[in-house]
Amino acid sequence: MSILGVDIGYGFTKSYYCDNSSDQKCHLDIFPTAVSKFLPKITFADKTVAVKVNGEEFSLAESALREGSGLINTRRRDFVGSKAYFAVMGLSLLRTIRNPQTLVLGLPPGQYSKEHTELLTRRLRSIELSLSTDGSENQHLVMPKTIAFIPQGAGIFFAYIRGGHNFDYQKNVAVLDIGYYTLDMLFFVNGRYIEKSARSYPFGVCEIYEQAKKMFYQEHKIFIKSDKSVDNLLRGNRIEIAGRSYALNIKRIVDSYTAQVLSVIESYIEEIPDEAEILIAGGGGVKFLDRTSLKYELRVVPQPQFSNAKGFYEYGKSL
Repeated sequence: MSILGVDIGYGFTKSYYCDNSSDQKCHLDIFPTAVSKFLPKITFADKTVAVKVNGEEFSLAESALREGSGLINTRRRDFVGSKAYFAVMGLSLLRTIRNPQTLVLGLPPGQYSKEHTELLTRRLRSIELSLSTDGSENQHLVMPKTIAFIPQGAGIFFAYIRGGHNFDYQKNVAVLDIGYYTLDMLFFVNGRYIEKSARSYPFGVCEIYEQAKKMFYQEHKIFIKSDKSVDNLLRGNRIEIAGRSYALNIKRIVDSYTAQVLSVIESYIEEIPDEAEILIAGGGGVKFLDRTSLKYELRVVPQPQFSNAKGFYEYGKSL
């Protein structure tokens, strides 16, 4: 059975799938969650991919970012379930498995409910989805036989459990999910998601990137545009621009962000309705945390940036 787990995050879309049910050869995919109705002209240097949803065409990922025109705000509440949202999903299918038998996607915890997942599933089954590359003829996609939506962050839980911790399924587990724009916390009791205990906070790791860019400008009067440049500063306190090297230590920005996150964790652990026996974490922002400053043991799942997508895949095995 072919299963695809897709985590459409505000910053990046991650996918996880394996060649067969034995899980011997599995694959990861990631691209920016950028979508636009502006279609760039085809040039000899580019490979342009467009996704058409019910006759409306979108450019995506690097193509949409490169043009920078008409980018759709993926942080709006109505993005989930929109044509643009399904276009992102379509690109994920194009880059991974064209026709999976089972597709599992995530929803922001604040938007997760039985009624909403049923609505999204019906909407997904009713759309016409087609792909074109460099202006070629459209390739129509058939929707999977099985479609499921679960809360983002729940993927981290299933990735942890299926990663050799089956006995912890019956315990009280708190989950930390640090994404690009948001930080989510969830709570599971005996494997059951406690919906009323889910919390979302508007400070993902973009806080580090934006503060670092601002600090760099204050120091050197030069704008840095890419997150990749900030990553280079984090690694070596130095970046190169137009042949010249510029130094900046941004450790205090990371330390300040870490302190905020640790404060959120400790407050959440105190407010949930029962004691958390285990605290686990995933998401791309986990790499910034200094876990030694936390008064609880924080277990980080392997490949944390892809942990939701992997957990969605694992959940799909039970469907």
